Amino acid sequence: MRVFLTRVTMHAVRSGKLGNVEPGCCKVACSSSRDVPSTNKFHIPAPHISHEMEHSPSTSSGNFRQEILSRLEERNSRVRPWAAVFKNYSLMSDDLIRMRKRFDNRSSMDIADAASSQSLSVELKQLRDELAEVYKQKSRNDQLLIDANRRLDQHDAVLNAVTKERDKLVLENKKLYARISELECLLKKTTDDKQSLYDEWIALSALLETKTNEMMQLQQERLVLINKIRDLNEQHANLFNTEVDLQQERQQRRIREEIARACEDMSKDDKVLQNLQQSSLPGGDVVLGDAVPHEAVFKVEANDGEVYDVLWLSTEMFASGGSDKRVRLWRVDHRGRPSKMSTLVGCNHSVTRLDFDSESRLLLGASNDNGVRLWNVDNQRLMTSFMGHTDKVSSARFLSSTQVVSGSNDRLIKLWDVRSQRCIRSVFPGSTILDITGIKKGVATFTS
Repeated sequence: MRVFLTRVTMHAVRSGKLGNVEPGCCKVACSSSRDVPSTNKFHIPAPHISHEMEHSPSTSSGNFRQEILSRLEERNSRVRPWAAVFKNYSLMSDDLIRMRKRFDNRSSMDIADAASSQSLSVELKQLRDELAEVYKQKSRNDQLLIDANRRLDQHDAVLNAVTKERDKLVLENKKLYARISELECLLKKTTDDKQSLYDEWIALSALLETKTNEMMQLQQERLVLINKIRDLNEQHANLFNTEVDLQQERQQRRIREEIARACEDMSKDDKVLQNLQQSSLPGGDVVLGDAVPHEAVFKVEANDGEVYDVLWLSTEMFASGGSDKRVRLWRVDHRGRPSKMSTLVGCNHSVTRLDFDSESRLLLGASNDNGVRLWNVDNQRLMTSFMGHTDKVSSARFLSSTQVVSGSNDRLIKLWDVRSQRCIRSVFPGSTILDITGIKKGVATFTS
């Protein structure tokens, strides 16, 4: 039996050898003229050589050679455990060749006896068993090599995926570093702006405090000036009151003198009265002297509470106002008995004074609620309210059909326009206004 062992070398990647073992596949051809099959070939695939080195990314051109050497060393470390398998397989093949040569030499000799022939058969059987065991071991080694190559491919795929993921993460890391740089610049700018705003706020706070102090000083000066003005007004009012008192005293002195002169001769009055009773004026009017009331013609409960003013509108109609905040209109029949016509409302406090216009169509009422009301007598409706006094209104009169004069305890006389319902003029006499009288031809005199 003849055994031929041939070794076919394979092309290695960028080098001719892998460590101490030459990569390749082994072919064994066995031939024998006896019971061994004429030809039996088996193939051992070479370890899988990855081309990852040709396509793997490198960090820089200077490290490319070092990367190749490191990957070759890594591949040699993975293939080195299989070198012993190939070496043992080669030794077994050599032993088998020597044994077959010896068997051939023995078979050529004449077999002397049956015992020697039987021993050769036993030896041949043993050799066949050894050869079968070698085939089994080869098959197991082939399967192990295939599994190792599959795992190597899987590891290479995982390595490629990890490399791609690493490159992706490196790119993302660069983007994040760029974003961090932008945010740091923005943060620095925001910090500078914040510091600038804080400085401006401090400056404005100091300015505000200064202006506040100035305003407080001005307010104090204003209060001082107001107090001075008030004192001057009081002095002016006191002087005015003193002058009024002097005028009243002079007037009373003059009246007393006139009364004294009139009392000196009473006979002249009797003669004048007789002449007046016997004569009349050319227009038919009779001139009468003063008369003092001596009896009450009628009595009526005009208002709920105190009655402050009663004013005749005509010979048959009069109005009354009082503390019940209402103005009542009354009519007197032919028998002299009054009856209530209507009630005018609108005041929030007592009604102090009443006045009619020249046509007796409008009724004016002053009130203690610091206002003056104007009613229409025909339809009993409130037309307007004149509000502007700061104290009780003591009196109100018609200056004309379109103008009203009012006096108040706030020591002001106000002239109102009925059409625009506004105050067109204010007069400060310096004392409390008690009444306004003597309105004639657009001129009013007041009494305080």
